[in-house]
Parts: sequence; C-alpha cells; structure tokens
Amino acid sequence: PVKDIDGTLQMIDSSVQPEDNVYIRLAPINSVPLYSLSDKRQTAQYQNLLDNWSLVTDNFMAWTYACDFFEYFGYYPYLSAWKDDLIKYASIGTEYMMIQSSYTEYNDWQAIMNNYIASKLLWNPNRDVLALKNEFILYYFGAEAAPYIKEFIDNYDIYTQINIEMKNPACGIFSTDLFSPNFLNGDFLTRQLTLLEK
Repeated sequence: PVKDIDGTLQMIDSSVQPEDNVYIRLAPINSVPLYSLSDKRQTAQYQNLLDNWSLVTDNFMAWTYACDFFEYFGYYPYLSAWKDDLIKYASIGTEYMMIQSSYTEYNDWQAIMNNYIASKLLWNPNRDVLALKNEFILYYFGAEAAPYIKEFIDNYDIYTQINIEMKNPACGIFSTDLFSPNFLNGDFLTRQLTLLEK
C-alpha cells in the first residue's frame, strides 16, 4: 500500500490506512527461510515488506513458518533468520506472533526444538539462537549423542546455504524446493545417515 514519491516511500493515499481497530496479518509464506526478511538475499517482494507496511499502520499480527508442509520431517533451515525477524516484527508494533511448525506430529524433534527456542526468543528476541539450539540438543539428545546431532544440523545448514546461493543468488528458492531430488543429492544424504548411525 505504498508508492515512491520523489524518492520517498509514502502511503498510496489515505484510503489504504486501516482504522485503529483493524490489524494487518503478515504471512510471508514464500520467503526463503534461510534469510531474514530484511536480508538483501531474500526474495525481492519480501525484503521491504515490514518497513513498507509500517508506513501505513502499527497494528500487526504475524504468521510465520518453521516447517515445510510438504515434508514435515525434513530439516527446515530457519534459525539463522529467526532472531533478526523477531526483532524487526517487534519494532513495527507486532502484537501477535505465530510461528507455525509441524504441530500435528508428536515425534518430530525439530518441532520440539522450535517450541523450546521460541519459548525463549519470544520473551527476549536478543537471546543467542545458536546457544539455545545447542542447549536444546544437549538436553533432548543427551551428552553422548549431542555432538553428532549438532554436526548433522550444521551440515544441513551449510549445505542448504551453499546450494540456495548457487541456484539463484538473486532471489533464493522457495521452501518446497529444499527436499526435491534436484536439491538433495545421495552423497550428502549418505554422509548424514552415517552420522545418525554412530
């Protein structure tokens, strides 16, 4: 609902400004989960989404995603962006924050990790996400398994980042591409399985 007027973004006109009792729900479902919404590597339509809407109102709800709905059990690389996004959502006046994970699965360790980290970050978005992730891995998997699980997750994060940037550095890829045969290769998955078998 904004346009560029002499190099400055402004509301299109007063008709797009919601009443005080109206909230805008933002749901960036097709953004690249690896990057925050303000990251220059993010899909172009989402890079300025929050800043643009904040010119119109400060009444927001947000519905974000921490899973791939086509592959509930697939690893979803979102943690690197979570902190920056939560801080940004708070700065524009977001009063309701939903981070949807695979809530229908009771044995999905990543959904449980999402809950653990969200329970800390939503109280204080300045917390260290990496420290929270490692804390969860230690508590949930135990000291003996924790190093292998940490390596498993780190490998996925690195592999995903490299391949997203190689495929399309300008706009990334949608989350549904993360589990396609063109994205994941057999050698990488074999190495990951080897870690789980230790």
